[in-house]
Amino acid sequence: MSVGGSAALRRHLAEMGLVAGKKLTVVQPASKVTGLVIFFQGQRLALSDEIAALLVVRPFAADADKTAIVLADLPLKRTGLVQKIQGDPPLRHRLMDTGLTKGTLVKIHQIAPLGDLSS
Repeated sequence: MSVGGSAALRRHLAEMGLVAGKKLTVVQPASKVTGLVIFFQGQRLALSDEIAALLVVRPFAADADKTAIVLADLPLKRTGLVQKIQGDPPLRHRLMDTGLTKGTLVKIHQIAPLGDLSS
């Protein structure tokens, strides 16, 4: 990612951590009603169309020819994109409320002692 715009804007974005080389995930594309929503460093941020136009990003190179697998089968230290959230509606809503939404970049860092995934 690279950042354009005035020096004051670049400084403000840098104070938020939005600097060249950082990874971010688009949660919601911009529309006429809302701005762009990204997930960055554990936070959801809304960006205006004007600011979003100043951020130059490189798309995540996902393997388009591979079929999706469940998160439990994702190997350690590998990265994946959430494509679908399955389960009962209350569980899906709870997961989405925590920020785990379609298009979210996830990585399995380690397996918790009781076998639950921790990312």
